[in-house]
Amino acid sequence: MIVNTSPIIYASRLGILWIFKKLYGKIIISKTVYNELKRKKDVVLRLVEKGMEEGWIMVQEGNKDLMDEILSLSDIHKGEAETIAIALERNDTVVIDERAATRMARAYGIKSVGLIGVIAEAMKEEAIPYKEGVKYVEELIEKGFRLSYRDYKRIMKEIEGLEL
Repeated sequence: MIVNTSPIIYASRLGILWIFKKLYGKIIISKTVYNELKRKKDVVLRLVEKGMEEGWIMVQEGNKDLMDEILSLSDIHKGEAETIAIALERNDTVVIDERAATRMARAYGIKSVGLIGVIAEAMKEEAIPYKEGVKYVEELIEKGFRLSYRDYKRIMKEIEGLEL
């Protein structure tokens, strides 16, 4: 599982970065994503570096030629391009929330899921209780997570089916 900046930041702010470890064992972030997090110098960086020390978060550099190709075909950021490049190299899934980057990943045949999808998977796998998962989705929106009302309604309808 290759994780982009935004899901790392929002999961850290919600106090649920551990969900990635619980669901996937290990995750990879790109070198560019790590450098973006280092510039922030906040709790997010501390949590990521703790995960690196524990060995479940790894930093990898993407293939520069592949990154350049992705960047030339799209209007996405370098971190997103490197995240997609690593996923292509590893034939792995990306956790990415930005719409343009999600479309680009899918154009390359890479499976893409957003942080809300990770939360829904954690609910399905019973890693977190249903009510807690719903609370996390609502907190995401309160913390500035961009989600249209239509998407919110669709997502809430989908996760309602997970209630046990």
